[in-house]
Amino acid sequence: MVRIPTMWRAVSRLLRTMTVAGVVLSLDSAGLSANEPIAADKLQPATPVPGALVIGGGGLLPDSVIDRFFELGEGPNAKIVIITTASQLAGTDDIKVRFERWMTRKFQSLTYLHTRDRDEANRPEFSHCLTEATAVWFAGGNQNLVTEAYRDTLVERRCHEVLKRNGVVGGTSAGAAIMSRTMIAGGVTTPTIAPGLAFLPGTIVDQHFAARNRQDRLMHALENHPGHVGFGVNECTALVVRGRTLEVVGDQDVTICLGPTESKPARIESLPVGKKEDLIRLSRAAIGRRVASKANTASRRPEVTKGTLVIAGVGPTPAEAVSKFFNAAGGKTSSIVLLSAMGKEDDEFEASFSDCLKAVGAANVRQVRASDPSELNGEKLKEVLSDATGVWIAGSQISRMVESYLDAPVHAMFADVLRRGGAIGGTSAGAAMQGEFLVDDGIPDNNTYIAEGYDRGFGFLPGVAIGQPQNHHENFDDMTVFKKSYPELVGLEVPEATALIVSGTTMEVVGKNPVSVYDRKPDDPESQPFVEVVKAGQSYDFKHRRRVDVIRTETAQAK
Repeated sequence: MVRIPTMWRAVSRLLRTMTVAGVVLSLDSAGLSANEPIAADKLQPATPVPGALVIGGGGLLPDSVIDRFFELGEGPNAKIVIITTASQLAGTDDIKVRFERWMTRKFQSLTYLHTRDRDEANRPEFSHCLTEATAVWFAGGNQNLVTEAYRDTLVERRCHEVLKRNGVVGGTSAGAAIMSRTMIAGGVTTPTIAPGLAFLPGTIVDQHFAARNRQDRLMHALENHPGHVGFGVNECTALVVRGRTLEVVGDQDVTICLGPTESKPARIESLPVGKKEDLIRLSRAAIGRRVASKANTASRRPEVTKGTLVIAGVGPTPAEAVSKFFNAAGGKTSSIVLLSAMGKEDDEFEASFSDCLKAVGAANVRQVRASDPSELNGEKLKEVLSDATGVWIAGSQISRMVESYLDAPVHAMFADVLRRGGAIGGTSAGAAMQGEFLVDDGIPDNNTYIAEGYDRGFGFLPGVAIGQPQNHHENFDDMTVFKKSYPELVGLEVPEATALIVSGTTMEVVGKNPVSVYDRKPDDPESQPFVEVVKAGQSYDFKHRRRVDVIRTETAQAK
């Protein structure tokens, strides 16, 4: 993406000022903080779109856009339904003139659909053509006419079913506005918001973007609806969405907007023709801006008030760490769940770690794979975790871990294991996620040490960011950079074949290599950060910010 030179600097400051109160009030009223799961009925990241969407910005759409729509709708085998209700010409033969170019292409069938009667929209025979459709197009005009006729009707449900059958839903102008659930229904600079048809939830779409100077309107909408991604689609252009991939087709670019927060300015970027972006990453970035804030971390002392954490580096988990995890989970009476978000990619690790658990006496170990977010909401996983006294989280990709687990129902179930006095353990990404913030986002080709929306962990060890160098000789520059931006956080480097056992405010190191602690003096925000090395067999006290053996020596000398 190409960053637009910011004419928005002054406006962003104004919006940021206006947003602060709204964000803080929203967080307080919802009881949210940076380390707590978002309630299931609160903000949720966008999910991959089934099928495809073609979102046109109005004007005369070029052949490249129409061709892509036909291609996604099965080409010569396409069964097309054009919903003309947004247009004042709907229901007349004049509307067909607008689609004369379409008739030059090969397709199996094309049907025009229109009513402004909600009762008729709910009659099965009226929209029977949608049950076989492979492609649905919403014509331009007035988006409110579309939602008034079809929202929460059988027509809307059948359009969603087209997507579920791997079909395509498209539209231009008003047909673009209806794509999001939070729909811009009108307004020049101050938008009127109404419910849309939710083909692309978690977003706000505006069209005729540059031609009608609608950047102010979209940014105001985002200010009042934090956590959404804004798409400004220009005329003669379309945003194509397939799964989680965004691509621009046509003559101009698409503007991607994230609203400002108290700590971050508005983010306005251009997605040029032919370039691609990731819907899920943008959605997580928008939500991350609303939820995560430096202000939430300033006074958070690292402490595990109930239960025990086992944080293991990459490579083989030390036998002593496995044993301590088993005992913290209840020993012989433990009920342990070995959870993977990586599917078959974790076969070797799962088999090895399961053998390690059995070697220390674990008799009740259940292995669960949940690589799809839908599986994390399933009753089977809830049942397995409901009585678990220990959970070990495997996984090598932080980005997938964030997308699969963070703020999903399973996140709260992990926290419940700790509240019951049990143990949470993890290797690699499953270990890094136990901190409040993430140093390595695990996203390929990300040029920064951290990405918006991928900067927050489970928060079981608050006020901490966990990094995992491959070995203790590695110069882990990421942590140094991270500490410059977040001096109030404690940074931990956990190398291979090493693990941390954390209970209360005490962290014990076991395994092969020393752990580096990037910290500062307690109760002194202005103190200089320091690095302390904690070797295997030693412990660190987060309350006093010192190694336990040093504290004991100093206490003895004082006496």
